Amino acid sequence: MNSSSVQRYFLAILVFILLLSPYALAQEKEEISIEWIYSNKSVEISSLPSFTWLNDGTALLYDNRKPPKERSFEFLNPASGKRSPALDKENALSSFKDLTGKTFPQRLLFNPPAVDVYGRRTAYLYLEDVFVLDLSSSQFLRATETEEPEKSINFSPDGNMLAYIRNNDLFVYDLNSRQEIQVTHDGSETLLNGTLSWVYWEEIFGRKDIGYWWSPDSKSIAFFQTDESAVGIAYFLDHRPNYAKLIKQRYPKTGTTNPKVKVGIIDVAKGKTTWVGLDPDSYEYVIRVKWLPDSTKLSVQTMTRNQDHLDLYIAERSSGEATRTLTETNEGWINIHDDLHFFKDGKRFIWASERDGYNHLYLYTMDGNLINQVTKGKWAIASSGGGVYWVRQAIAAIDEANSWVYFTALKESSLERHLYRVRLDGTGLERLTKEAGTHGISFSTDGKFYMDRYSNISTPPALTLHKNDGTRVSTIANPRLEIPEKLGMQHPEFFTIPAEDGFPLPAQIF
Repeated sequence: MNSSSVQRYFLAILVFILLLSPYALAQEKEEISIEWIYSNKSVEISSLPSFTWLNDGTALLYDNRKPPKERSFEFLNPASGKRSPALDKENALSSFKDLTGKTFPQRLLFNPPAVDVYGRRTAYLYLEDVFVLDLSSSQFLRATETEEPEKSINFSPDGNMLAYIRNNDLFVYDLNSRQEIQVTHDGSETLLNGTLSWVYWEEIFGRKDIGYWWSPDSKSIAFFQTDESAVGIAYFLDHRPNYAKLIKQRYPKTGTTNPKVKVGIIDVAKGKTTWVGLDPDSYEYVIRVKWLPDSTKLSVQTMTRNQDHLDLYIAERSSGEATRTLTETNEGWINIHDDLHFFKDGKRFIWASERDGYNHLYLYTMDGNLINQVTKGKWAIASSGGGVYWVRQAIAAIDEANSWVYFTALKESSLERHLYRVRLDGTGLERLTKEAGTHGISFSTDGKFYMDRYSNISTPPALTLHKNDGTRVSTIANPRLEIPEKLGMQHPEFFTIPAEDGFPLPAQIF
């Protein structure tokens, strides 16, 4: 829900300017200090309200720009612009105190790791247990009370169940019956169910512990089972405590054995696991799992160790039988991405590839036959912010009824990211964002509206609400220009340096 990556980026530029520009320091109108740079006050320059789009096309909003006493969850109706209270904050905090005898931190309350897409509940990991907050009643429920901690919580698509990991096994909590169901039973120090080994957490899923995926009908969960027994053990010194401590971790160094991963599909009600039928000798990594809209099939992507060969499989939920649908090769390597979209008609999918030298979108039939290239040109589609840079997702939304694909790209410049839309047949390319700079786009679940996190080299981040044709509906948060102005900050400037072949290398002067 938060925009921490945007905050860190802008704050890093701010600190760099302040430390390297004596002239700016000499001209400042307010005192600045190292303490200020690392305080909550400095983060105010780049902080934006956080939000989560809900299933009905509305949003659950937390406006951190309001005075602290007035901050709470709100429902935002993008069509009318109306905000309405979603939580009685004082009742919620009092409920937690009555339940545990302890105080729930407000900074955690408004940054939940899981939100029910119907806007009924939020879920938290605190005191090494799972807690669920009912928004309408403003009451907390304690889902677990165990010696072992839980992690990786996520609501089912229907919002009635919550999944999490404990002791490397996968559990489901039924929110209606308030019963816990253990769905895997063989987790150990070296056998991981639904949670990731270090190499998958760091290199493949961008530092998110995403090791299981609910089916759209909430009846099944696809999950990774990872065998780390052959991976070597490394030791690291954690220097952060006053007295450094030793960290023991299974860590596959270059050329050594990687963890072995396979994909299971578990029927939550029956507790039965079906394994996806992949030849373990044909791949080194399983890099993505994604359900198809009707929940009867799921896609699995595998990759070779040298990362120059990728296979896309479609597997049957009932049998686990997998059919190879598409193969991608590259002489250098293949960048992992999340630009795979299956259409609800069950006949087509969109896929991203760098096969022509630039990252573009392609439309396929379900049996892997190319229909047409959707985007093309000497420019690339690109993610527009959020998370780590090596996890890529340029597709922002797809309007199947009207044949529009919404995506972000580097078409104008390698220094700018804009939102575009194009017809599925590749016609009608249109740029929707206007201001020069970087636009981080998040569409409503019904595709009718989007939020735009926007900033550039001289403008702190702002948050605006738009219709899907680019029309601005409202400004949720203006850029805080007054803060750098009070500090007398000078902004960097862009310029280019020609390379030997004439390519204009972008550069920045402080």
